[in-house]
Amino acid sequence: MSGTARQPATEVNLSRMERKAKATDEAFRTIVDSEAALRDKKTERLRTLRLQKEAAERAQKATSSGTKKKK
Repeated sequence: MSGTARQPATEVNLSRMERKAKATDEAFRTIVDSEAALRDKKTERLRTLRLQKEAAERAQKATSSGTKKKK
């Protein structure tokens, strides 16, 4: 060992291709993260609507079963 530590790659130390790859990676991650956030938001909205619908159906079923006459 020579005792010299390798410094982490910074923007200055990167080659042209490495900078391009880094920019592409950052753009990719930004797009994927925003799509995931939108998907999660949509999923939560749909889940809430489904739960509301199920609750309304249960309430409707409970009121309709209580008014039926038995033979």
